[in-house]
Amino acid sequence: MIKCVYCQNQETDSESHIIPEGLGTGPTLLGAVGRSCNNDFGKVEQVIIKALAPITNFLQLTGKRGKRPALELEADFGDVKQRIKVRNPQDLKQRLFSYKTAISSDGKKKKIAFIGPIDQLEEARKSYSEKYPNTTWEDMQSSDISDVAFYLHFDFAIFYNPFCMRAVAKIAFEWWIKQRSPGVVQGNEYDAIRNFIKAGEFPNYPIVSIVQDRTIINAFGPIPFGIHTLFCSIDPHSSNLVILVGLFSLVFYKVILTKRHTALAKIEQLATVNPQTGQYYEPIIRLSLRSGPYISKIEKADCIDPLKAIQNMKPFLLNRLNNGFEAIRAQST
Repeated sequence: MIKCVYCQNQETDSESHIIPEGLGTGPTLLGAVGRSCNNDFGKVEQVIIKALAPITNFLQLTGKRGKRPALELEADFGDVKQRIKVRNPQDLKQRLFSYKTAISSDGKKKKIAFIGPIDQLEEARKSYSEKYPNTTWEDMQSSDISDVAFYLHFDFAIFYNPFCMRAVAKIAFEWWIKQRSPGVVQGNEYDAIRNFIKAGEFPNYPIVSIVQDRTIINAFGPIPFGIHTLFCSIDPHSSNLVILVGLFSLVFYKVILTKRHTALAKIEQLATVNPQTGQYYEPIIRLSLRSGPYISKIEKADCIDPLKAIQNMKPFLLNRLNNGFEAIRAQST
C-alpha cells in the first residue's frame, strides 16, 4: 500500500487540494497524502491565503466557509483614519454613518465616521456612547461618501515569503503526482523537495526560484491574469525535472522536483486552472517554451535572492496586477 508521499509512514486517508482552497477551486489529489501532513500544510497555506486576500476578494473566490476573504482597508475621513475589514467592498456604500460630538474640553465639535459591517458599527457606536454620552448621531448623507477615501495596501513581500515558496513547491509536487502516480515519488531522489515542503529545508541549489526571464514570462502572456498556470518541462539533456507554477499568472516560480530525473524524450505539458470555476484545461502547446537552457537548467537568475527578484520586478508586477484588475472589471460591466 502506498504511504504518504511526505512522511512516508502514515496512511493516505485524506484529500489534498493541489491549489490551496483559499486560492480558488481546483484539482485534488486522492490516495497520496496523510491526514496529519495535510493538516500541517493547511497552517502554512493560511499565511499566503490571508496575504493574497486583495486578489482573491476581487476575483470573488471563497474559502472553506463559502465566504470571500476579508479585506483590510484604511478609511480616511477628514483627519480621522480608521482600519476596517469588509468582505464585499460594495457594502461600504450602504453601511456608512457619521456623527458629531463634543469630544474636546473646549467644546469644539468634530465630525467622525465609523465604517464597517452593521454589527461592527453598532458595537463601535455603543462603546463610544458610553464614553461620550452627549453624542449626537447622524446618518451619513450620500454627498458625504465622496469625502471618505479608502486605501488598500498590497504587500508584494508575500511572494518571497518562505511559506509561499513552500506552498508553491507543494503545488508543483502534487500536480506531478497527479499526472503520474504516488508511487513515482517514493524514491529518495525526491527527498529534497519533500523536506523543503515539510520543513522549509533548502538544499545547496535554488529548489524554488522566482522567474525573471521575460522570454519565459511572455510565453505565458496569452493566459489571462487570475488563472493559475502549471507547466512541466522535461529535457533528455538535463537531469532536472522542473515545474513552473504561475500564481494567478502574476508571479511565476521555477520548482526543481528532482535533479536525478531520467527522460528519453522532451516533454512540455501545460495546464491552467480557473480558480473561480475549478475548470482544469490542458491547451495544446503550439510554440516551444525553450525548455532546454531557459527552464530545465539552473540559470544565474535562479540563484538571485527572492527578495531581490521581487524588488527588480515590482514595477512590472504592479503594472500586470493593475491591468489584470482593469481587464476583469471591464468584462463584468
